[in-house]
Amino acid sequence: MINNYKIRVFNNLENPTLKKSWLALQDQANTFPQMYFEWIESWCKNTQMQNSLYVVTVIDQNQKVVGIAPFYIQNKFGVKVLQSIPVHFGDFYEVVIANQDAVKLIIDHLKSFKKWNVVKIFNYNNTSNTFNLFIDNGFTSKKIVDILSPKFKQLTFDEFLKTISKNSRNQYKKKLRRLTREGEISFVVAKTWQDYMEHFESTKKIYNMRWEGDDRPLLSDDYYKMRNEALQPLFEKEKALLYLLKLNNETIAFRLGFLNNKTFYDWKVSHNPKFDYYSPGFLTVGLIIEHLISTDNHAFNFMTGNYQYKRSWTNNNEDSTNYELLYAKRFSIGELYLRYRETYRDKLKEIASKIKRTK
Repeated sequence: MINNYKIRVFNNLENPTLKKSWLALQDQANTFPQMYFEWIESWCKNTQMQNSLYVVTVIDQNQKVVGIAPFYIQNKFGVKVLQSIPVHFGDFYEVVIANQDAVKLIIDHLKSFKKWNVVKIFNYNNTSNTFNLFIDNGFTSKKIVDILSPKFKQLTFDEFLKTISKNSRNQYKKKLRRLTREGEISFVVAKTWQDYMEHFESTKKIYNMRWEGDDRPLLSDDYYKMRNEALQPLFEKEKALLYLLKLNNETIAFRLGFLNNKTFYDWKVSHNPKFDYYSPGFLTVGLIIEHLISTDNHAFNFMTGNYQYKRSWTNNNEDSTNYELLYAKRFSIGELYLRYRETYRDKLKEIASKIKRTK
């Protein structure tokens, strides 16, 4: 079958053939929403990456696109890097494919080094059905972060609570009772784009309140514009959800994420620090899981960030892991960059951190 396939590269997302094929294939392949055409398009348009795009596609004997792997070419320290996209705007990268044969052809093309010295794929999860194909074809893997995901298929909410630690279970019930004594609690599920936009400003305000005074800058209006452009089609396809916890009609916490394969993917979260005593972020996880169970969903994926409060909700040891995948020719400038990413970068960051602490 692979002999009947060929590679076609696109350098512009506005190409009608690419767009039509990607939209069709993402539905056929049940692709994760952050690899949707609309998501990638918004990132490209708002980050000025159009000129360096390198989208690898596989065409079958009927001229139909059966595989898509989006990249862009960047220059790092004089090294040309074929970098997966989106960057800092997605937690899980995957190739969009109709069958496994397409992946092998994509990998062979990545290893051709036509215009680059090294390949870098960020946030590839080891549970992806294509992950091992890259490993088997010589890609170096570097662990980035473990992904936690409570499971509750065929459980009631009370049954699920019995699967987490007694301390976590009791803390959830106690904090919920405390908050209830403060007034009227409401839990809102924004399922449509209109619902999301109705609450958008309040979520933005809460985020700013939570991170005001932190070392990192607050999110810019340009970022919110990009994010909303990417989210709108996902809400319209029932692939995005916004959960809000309110006290006396005041939003005190929210969690924004994606719904895919009966799993909620928890992407952007924040709470009003004025209510820290009640742990509203912790409470919203329980309330969301209760809602997911009531709507016949099976899991809650915390996405990247292995924090202790996430572990308190996790009822299994089946963590998955995100990796950075790298490939370069031996004894080449690309291999120097690979070794830097694999080993030296972390060591240099550690040294810089020690110097900063001594000042």
